[in-house]
Amino acid sequence: MQSLTNLGKTTIHEAFAGRRLPTWPVTRDIVKALGGNEKEAQSVWAVAAAPPRPRSDIPPWLTEVRPDIPALAGQRGMEHACALAATDPRAAVAAGWEVVRLSALQLSHQYYGVLPGNWSSNIVATFERAEADGILPGGSASTAQSLHRVHVEQGIAPDAPVPVDVALQMVVLAHRLAWTARDVIAQPADPGDDPEAAGPAGSGLGSPAQGRLAEL
Repeated sequence: MQSLTNLGKTTIHEAFAGRRLPTWPVTRDIVKALGGNEKEAQSVWAVAAAPPRPRSDIPPWLTEVRPDIPALAGQRGMEHACALAATDPRAAVAAGWEVVRLSALQLSHQYYGVLPGNWSSNIVATFERAEADGILPGGSASTAQSLHRVHVEQGIAPDAPVPVDVALQMVVLAHRLAWTARDVIAQPADPGDDPEAAGPAGSGLGSPAQGRLAEL
């Protein structure tokens, strides 16, 4: 191997010992000597040499106990929904999804000047977009996705019993997500931040959108 690579014996030994990643020049020479694919080897080496990804902290909005509960449009509140979960879990799941749906409508109306489509996946897409745009904090999209799965599963099997603990989790997470959305909905959107936020020029979002949101 020394004659094929012109590398020192110690360098070769360390490269194969696996205690630390050899430099790319050392790796390249060994790959060439062994008849390997240099481009493929470099891709693998680059992944191994990349710094470790920082630990993703759990967003505070999902972990902190919140005393200041914002009012949600058209809802009786989390306490009522939790009580409903004990007697009618399926209705509680539906109530939880309705909280999420209304929040998505208000969020999309305020920041994008449009209303989501009628599919439940459009509601999830609203949260995904708002998180990607920095409007909502991290974890909002994944929470919406989890709630959507529960909502869809209930629709697929309408006669299947819904566990009370699932309904309770649905209610709590739905309200926590809705509270977080409500925090940014309560802040006036700045059209200068996003050209779409003001809606089509001169339209004022149009009466259909305004009319639907007025009912929320």
